Amino acid sequence: MVVFTLLMLAFVTKSSDIFSRQAVLIWFVLTPLTLIAMRFLVRWALRYVRRYGANLRSVAIVGNNQIGCRLVNHLGAMPWAGLTIKGIFDNQQGDDSLVMIGQSNYPLGTIEELVRQVEAGAIDSVYVALPLINERRIEAARILEGEASKIRFVLCGEGCKSAYAGFGG
Repeated sequence: MVVFTLLMLAFVTKSSDIFSRQAVLIWFVLTPLTLIAMRFLVRWALRYVRRYGANLRSVAIVGNNQIGCRLVNHLGAMPWAGLTIKGIFDNQQGDDSLVMIGQSNYPLGTIEELVRQVEAGAIDSVYVALPLINERRIEAARILEGEASKIRFVLCGEGCKSAYAGFGG
């Protein structure tokens, strides 16, 4: 689409004769290839740096439920993102202090423990993975207000069945 637009703009402004067809063709071919190569290079460099513990961000998940479990799986499938899950936090705890999701164990803590870790600077972002109808979502946001650098809400309603609904970006 961009190529077509630029060619039409050059035709309308009668500036297409300034550049040779060969130069324009080479530019239209090499520019996307260079951008793709740079993207792979940056992603490889980030993966390399993050493998050795640099440029990592720690995240916490509020909500020991199906939405939180799916979010853990989604974040775990993106190692290039550099996100390290520090734990799952919920005030409705069972007897276990660990939650097993897939092949990994994650610490299970209370909202008060989460606030302490955020205040200490151990957690960079908080994902609130509670159903939309749950008033604990609002309570968690009020408790963390002004504490975490980023609070993100995972929007997934009661009937949410899609594997990635509400996740991303």
